Amino acid sequence: TPTLNASPSAPVTSTPVTLPSKDNTIPKIIFAISILILVGLGLLLVKSLNSDPELTENEVPIDEHLLLDKPKTSVTPAPIKKATTPATSPSRTPALIAEEPFSTEPNQYQAHKTLNQHRPPKTLGLFGSWIRLSKSYKSSTFTPENLTYSDPLYFQKEGGSVKATAGQEHTFFRDGRRLVNPVDHSTEGTLYLSFVMETQRGATHQLRGVELFNGTQSMTDCSFRIGVHDRTSELKNKNVYCYRIFKARVSRILEENIGEPTLFVAKFELSANENDDVVTVWQNPDLSTGSEPTGGISHHGANFIFDRITLSQQAKNLTTSWDEIRFGETFASVTTEE
Repeated sequence: TPTLNASPSAPVTSTPVTLPSKDNTIPKIIFAISILILVGLGLLLVKSLNSDPELTENEVPIDEHLLLDKPKTSVTPAPIKKATTPATSPSRTPALIAEEPFSTEPNQYQAHKTLNQHRPPKTLGLFGSWIRLSKSYKSSTFTPENLTYSDPLYFQKEGGSVKATAGQEHTFFRDGRRLVNPVDHSTEGTLYLSFVMETQRGATHQLRGVELFNGTQSMTDCSFRIGVHDRTSELKNKNVYCYRIFKARVSRILEENIGEPTLFVAKFELSANENDDVVTVWQNPDLSTGSEPTGGISHHGANFIFDRITLSQQAKNLTTSWDEIRFGETFASVTTEE
């Protein structure tokens, strides 16, 4: 058998394979587009936070979340709390504790906007935005004209006022704003509240006034009201002003005076003892003496707690206006003092 002689193998040489380079252009474009989308969403979020809010009691603005436990700024303290040893402090001039003049200065109130469309105005002793009770309630509208009280001795700041206008349908308004220094069961001292209000004659069951609430703006938490309210037996079908103490279920009739700007002053004599508070209310008080007048209509045996003030109207075919809300330590501080 013949033997086949294989020729020697040729050396094998390996040729390196060059893979095609990976194209990174498309992923870079996608990444850039993603960044642009995120930036755009961020700008929209910032714009939405700075836009006019539509606030209700259940939609607390950002500013109030920061202030629920501790206000950002401190002001003149509320009436002195009861202590075992009387505290001593340097003498000072009694002053305003809180005020809402509805100013037309920059970054305050703007004409024809509702209260809950404004960012929190900078006012003494009040914080956060005005908040509606709920979306079923309307918010009163700011107008740049003062609600002018006739007595020249009354000190009134330049600015605007607030107006709730109802048409043919029964319409509910209730805007509330919180106090930096609330009144609780342990608060002692004397606190004065004043405001100017004007309303019109209405049909039965037409509520309008200024109220003091604690915790929420629901009627179960209402402590006090001054205004027109005919749903109690002694006030039925009457277009007269009155004040009502809700926890005590007491109403006191004031005067009619419907149809013109009216000045109300309420004096709260607060005690840490249960049901030992006293309230006295003046309607268009005498300002000529420069000090607290005599008279007024009083009630003994109340128990006031409140942390916010509201402007309310539940009516149809009428308008109610408010201006110059003040809390102070003396009668003069909420009426005649500049």
